[in-house]
Amino acid sequence: HDLTYSYLYVEFSEALHHEIILTGIGNYVNIKSTIHDALAFDLVHILGGIRQLHRSGNHNIALNLIGKLMTDGYVDSRGYSPQILEQMNQSIQAGMDSPTDYQEVLHYLLTKRGNALDESGDLLSAQADYEHALQFAPNDHRRAIVLCVLGGILFRQQNETYVELLEEAYQIGLHTDDDIVLERVLEAQGVCALLVEQYEIAEEFLNEAVEIALKTRDKGRIVAAQYNLATVKANLGKNREALAIHQNNYKQGKETDNLYWIALSMSGMGLAYHGLGDRIL
Repeated sequence: HDLTYSYLYVEFSEALHHEIILTGIGNYVNIKSTIHDALAFDLVHILGGIRQLHRSGNHNIALNLIGKLMTDGYVDSRGYSPQILEQMNQSIQAGMDSPTDYQEVLHYLLTKRGNALDESGDLLSAQADYEHALQFAPNDHRRAIVLCVLGGILFRQQNETYVELLEEAYQIGLHTDDDIVLERVLEAQGVCALLVEQYEIAEEFLNEAVEIALKTRDKGRIVAAQYNLATVKANLGKNREALAIHQNNYKQGKETDNLYWIALSMSGMGLAYHGLGDRIL
């Protein structure tokens, strides 16, 4: 809590007690890692703590904390603020410069930064981060996931090697019986078809992706696949079907307090209502 932090900062200003404060911030993040409102409320102090940990050479703790924000859903729900991106950059650089092996946490940080760069339209920088993350992939599952997002980036740059990457990811999913990977490959193929306006082909891929996502019960994959499917259906003039999908995603966003899903689904609902001729809703 910010009041508690401020009180402790005044009461314990010596270096030893400063470490107690940083430890408290670390414990707070670990306990509250999936309670996104709590993290958002004290984010300025959390990021300040991570910064101080790096300055004092405690890179392991700092990387663990920034990793928690990346992998436990905070940025997927609340997005990438400039302050978070700044701290990601510092953490990635600290991990790269350290003689200690931080490959796994760097894999996740580079992937997440790649996502942020992709969303901002910086495809070349996103590609570089994904390619670097690929080198640090801790297992076949994570390698396949990054191959899918990298393949999408290459497709949007009209680089035909995307086909090889998606095929490699598909083979990994097939041989390891990994439904999450298979869903990601089908979704990537569907989005590629969507981007070149091959809507019928996209719908076929994404219908299958949604079917597998529902089987996995992974809410993140379900919402993502359904959003893309709804986008395709709207382009095919199936606005009522698209609206129903977006409404379901909106419900998922409200139930999980995921602001990104809420915003995404509301945008989709607006377009679907527009397609149905309802300019008010």
